[in-house]
Amino acid sequence: MKAGQASHARINTGTATRQRGKSRVKSIILTAKNIFLREGYENLKLKNVAAEEGISLGNLTYYFKTKEHLYRTLIEDVLNQYNVDANRFKELYSDDPVLKFTKFIEMVLKDCKKQETRAFFYQLWSNSIHDEFIRDCRTAVYDDFLISLRDLARDINPKLDEKQFKQRTFIVISMIEGLHVMFGNYNRLPRYMQGFEKEFQEQALSVITK
Repeated sequence: MKAGQASHARINTGTATRQRGKSRVKSIILTAKNIFLREGYENLKLKNVAAEEGISLGNLTYYFKTKEHLYRTLIEDVLNQYNVDANRFKELYSDDPVLKFTKFIEMVLKDCKKQETRAFFYQLWSNSIHDEFIRDCRTAVYDDFLISLRDLARDINPKLDEKQFKQRTFIVISMIEGLHVMFGNYNRLPRYMQGFEKEFQEQALSVITK
């Protein structure tokens, strides 16, 4: 997968098109994600996934031929959920671009507070330092997220040129990613930070509207 390109996993459709096959694929992806969060990419081995999933290695490789294939699909599954949420807000608040944007930011803020989400990105960042394949996956994640956010921003301030859209959505994503780091420092937020979400939404919006 080239840097900057979204991944396109290819699952063996001979079985996966059937309901049982689809359910198995979802279960495998969840198992792989749990191993990745606990032990990192290095230990995301097909034999480990098969053992924890309770299936044979041959059964697993029917759906995912390689570790890289499985990881690409895992990343695609994460990206798809963000895209589903973004599209849902586009439909729900199609007549109010500002509300559509702030609701999306609100959803992302809630997601940042989840330990599972932070663990996913911590692993993604740390493994990407040493592994070119993971680095390409990380690039795909952020490129995809930038596009989703840029579409939301374009409805708010259409007079911005393409360079300004890219720069400002880059700033907003940097603000969001900083939360993963800061939330990881606390078991619970300090009192002075409680209720910060509204201020965060307003500051993110001001980056787009100014």
